[in-house]
Amino acid sequence: MRRIIKTSLLAGAIALSLGGCAQNDQNMREAKHAGAVALGALAGIMVANQFSDNPVVKGAAGVAGGYIAHKIYEDLNKDFQNDPNVEVKPVTVDGQNAINVSLRNVHFAVNSASLSYEDMQKLDKIIQTIRDKDVDVLVIGHTDSTGADDYNLRLSLARANAVKEYMVRKGIPANRIATRGKGEREPIADNSTLEGRAMNRRVEIYLVPRGEAQRQQQSYPQPAPEPTPRRSTPPAERI
Repeated sequence: MRRIIKTSLLAGAIALSLGGCAQNDQNMREAKHAGAVALGALAGIMVANQFSDNPVVKGAAGVAGGYIAHKIYEDLNKDFQNDPNVEVKPVTVDGQNAINVSLRNVHFAVNSASLSYEDMQKLDKIIQTIRDKDVDVLVIGHTDSTGADDYNLRLSLARANAVKEYMVRKGIPANRIATRGKGEREPIADNSTLEGRAMNRRVEIYLVPRGEAQRQQQSYPQPAPEPTPRRSTPPAERI
């Protein structure tokens, strides 16, 4: 049985990245297990888990606010444990410990901010997990390097807003969701290749403490979200 170490992330967030490429089942399961173990080292505080026979794990205690974080982490692992296109791992975001859940094969075509039916199904699992939790949501959109900087900034924000609008329709209050666009400034792959550009067309979702969404929205003014149409692009270049 795969053991998941629940951890407290009092000052942390949970990051979920939409984009990228798939890997095989075995590697994904190993990555999830390694992420669960490493998360304990990152957070520094482990809480008891009924699946663990480790007395150190069973004897450790969480702190105020930790239950929400480790409960979300546990639920997301349960939801996606058999999905080879989902990876759970610990990361650091702006100096804070976080959980990164990479949802792969989410489709953003070039010059598009539209979500596919498959994208919505993946988002539904996240929404179900966080709907009644005491967290805010920060959605950050990204693009590849094709096109002008200003256009890409607007397009990335449009992608983030597409996710927000869907989450609102599914019951997450709008005042709990902030959106930002970063354009092409933070690539995770090589923009000189077709595959790399596909990976860079993505949206990242961060679960943050209540009140943080509004602070983010006020601290980072953004351009108007609707991009101006530009050149047509061959349909093959999709993620």
